Amino acid sequence: VDYAIQLLQGNVPLMAGGTYELSFDAYASGERTMKVNSKAPNQGWYAYLDETATLTTEKQTYTYEFH
Repeated sequence: VDYAIQLLQGNVPLMAGGTYELSFDAYASGERTMKVNSKAPNQGWYAYLDETATLTTEKQTYTYEFH
């Protein structure tokens, strides 16, 4: 079964040439993948970050850097 949950945070200014980091803790009841994205809705949904995290039953910290 696929689930779609979105965490949205508006008004986050991204400056050209800047480096940004997204970090979170996550785990699942069984091994599965989760899409990790950062997109700009006011710029045609441009994807600054488009990755896949592999979740396990143990809590892990996932960290992604993007420009």
